[in-house]
Amino acid sequence: MRPINFTSIHDYLDMLFDGITPSEDTIINAKKEYWRAYNTDLKRRKRKAFPIFQISFSKQNVTVLKSKLEKGQSISKYIHGLVVAHLYNHTDLVPRVNTALIEQQLFLISEYLRELLDYEHIDTDKIEQLESHIGTLETVIQESL
Repeated sequence: MRPINFTSIHDYLDMLFDGITPSEDTIINAKKEYWRAYNTDLKRRKRKAFPIFQISFSKQNVTVLKSKLEKGQSISKYIHGLVVAHLYNHTDLVPRVNTALIEQQLFLISEYLRELLDYEHIDTDKIEQLESHIGTLETVIQESL
């Protein structure tokens, strides 16, 4: 007979053996049955309250993960912390790149290149401006990553 309410093992044994005198082996088996049922129910309730997700990583990814761990920290706790931090800090795991800024900088650079090609004599000021725009483009790309 499986316990419905897990109040205490003594209540379960009293209910189970009401009016009879069980043997010692019967009591031991009843206790084992109670604890087996209790643990099964506990796992079920825990999974219902805290869903479990299974993911897999390559050996290379596991090596990288292990290198990021603090001493004594488990991989699952580390991954859990990353996900929770992502959820509450509103950080993107995949960075959003502002392509409009990059496109704008590329158009400026291409325009200066056209101007340089149109001149027979290359103006050093134009080259310095081109270098400046390329530097700005590099900065925009770095900030986007």
